Order: sequence, then C-alpha cells, then structure tokens
Amino acid sequence: MAWTLVNLGHFAVPASPPPLLPSLTRPRLLWIVFVYLDCLLRAITYHFFHWKKGTPFADDQGMYNRLTWWEQRDNGKQLTRNRKFLVVVPVVL
Repeated sequence: MAWTLVNLGHFAVPASPPPLLPSLTRPRLLWIVFVYLDCLLRAITYHFFHWKKGTPFADDQGMYNRLTWWEQRDNGKQLTRNRKFLVVVPVVL
C-alpha cells in the first residue's frame, strides 16, 4: 500500500494540473508546496524501505519480522540486478 502511494505521489505532483486556488498560482508558493511534498514522500519512502521491520502480510509466519524491506529483497544478496535498479533509478531521476 505504501509503495503504491509513494509511486502515485511521485507521478502526480509534477504532472498535476494548474492549481485551482488563485493563491497557489504564485511561483514561489507553488515551489514551496512542491518541495514540501517531495520531502514528505522521501521521508515516507525511507521509513518503509529502511526503518520499518517485518511485512504487512500474516502468511510469512514471522520469517521476516527482524528484516527491513531492503534487507528482504533478493534473500539478502548484495549487488543483484534488482538492488542496482532500485539504487540507480532514483539517483538518475
């Protein structure tokens, strides 16, 4: 759920239509709102990828209770294609 919200937020913020409120049409205020939302999305992503342990599903029988999302990827193997992709794409963007 969190992964979906973060991805939707990343795509919705830059592609949003012009604001409906006249006070948000000022470039400085719009820039402040954009930066605030970007920082909020980054904090949410960090929390769920690198801080929160376990899984939201109950069918794993506690196997991942001591691991973060990042540690669960690819059974803990380092430098796999998936991990490289998840590091490089945000840096490039």
